[in-house]
Amino acid sequence: MLDQETARTAQSNTVAMSASPATNVSADGTSTSTITATVNSTASGTPVVAGDTVHFTVLPGQGTLSSAYAVTNSNGVGPVTYTAT
Repeated sequence: MLDQETARTAQSNTVAMSASPATNVSADGTSTSTITATVNSTASGTPVVAGDTVHFTVLPGQGTLSSAYAVTNSNGVGPVTYTAT
């Protein structure tokens, strides 16, 4: 029998990504955009519990991130900041 933590992390989830601003981020080394992942349970469409980790990557030479991962809050949202280079 799986414990609740194992069962929760074993289920399939969906991740919706958004950026703000989504366009016109100048590659000047100072312009930023907030990249947000929203993790939802595929079974119900409701946010997962807080504490899930979402990993982010950027292609080499395409900018930097404030963190390589974000931990979701109670709404299933985990943001990082992208700086364009």
